[in-house]
Amino acid sequence: MVAVPFPNFPAATSGTYANTFDLSVAGTYTAAFITANGGTVDSAKAAFITGLKTGQTYVNIHNATFPGGEIRGQLLPTNTHDFNVDGKSDIAWRDGPSGTVASWLMNSFQVRQSGTYGAVGNNWQIVGQRDFDGDGRADLLWRDSQTGTPAIWLLNGLQVMQTGGFSPVDNNWVVAGTGDFNGDGKGDIVWFHNPTGTVAVWLLNGFSTPQTGILGIVPRGWAIAGTGDFNGDGMTDILWYHAASGTVAIWLLNGASVLQTGTVGVLEAAVGPSSARATSTATARATYSGITLRAAPWVLGCSMV
Repeated sequence: MVAVPFPNFPAATSGTYANTFDLSVAGTYTAAFITANGGTVDSAKAAFITGLKTGQTYVNIHNATFPGGEIRGQLLPTNTHDFNVDGKSDIAWRDGPSGTVASWLMNSFQVRQSGTYGAVGNNWQIVGQRDFDGDGRADLLWRDSQTGTPAIWLLNGLQVMQTGGFSPVDNNWVVAGTGDFNGDGKGDIVWFHNPTGTVAVWLLNGFSTPQTGILGIVPRGWAIAGTGDFNGDGMTDILWYHAASGTVAIWLLNGASVLQTGTVGVLEAAVGPSSARATSTATARATYSGITLRAAPWVLGCSMV
């Protein structure tokens, strides 16, 4: 059954085709697919994402010469750290003294290609990475520590295709994570306001913020430990950790709305997400001890959340 038709597909024997599909819009799907999968856009979206994650979603290409034949290829979710759309995660580096930003395009333990993007002042810090324009390639999220200004570099492998910034944000607001919170295929930002415990989200479309909203307010002591799609609905959720009690909790999101909250469990403070994060860093250093780095000031430029 055809789930998502490809509009304006070129009548050619070779070439490339690129399009962004908003899975929250009825016009993305065929009427038959919606009917066969619950009758609503939300149910069709859930079915499509389930098929994508389980390897049951694929592309069929027919042509006029052989209408009964097909070229078939599996569709797979992209890695969030994939700068060149080869399905493999890559690494961004930052040299502290010079401000130079570099990337390793990876293939398992091999660096297939490396290069530098350029140098920026040390008041600018990489605070996240996500595919912010929906082209399948991870991009870099920056923030100016002096003015609070966020900015984005849209990447294509080892090239910076476009850069753009937003209005300054008070430094009491911190970028707590990135993700696709509304399932439109483009990266978004979750913010946390330390003095008040307020949580906010920016739903992005490249360099624009079509929608922003307040998700809620949490008591002091709670911190955002990470983001991820914990219920498999195609929309990123928020992982929380309360250090004093060791409590782990999750907010299930739909765009700028919190659909459900719940406690996952209670851990000893010493083995909470922050400790696990430090352990992961130490393990990574041991695993890659055979790779020669240029200098100690180089640090990983990718966000941990």
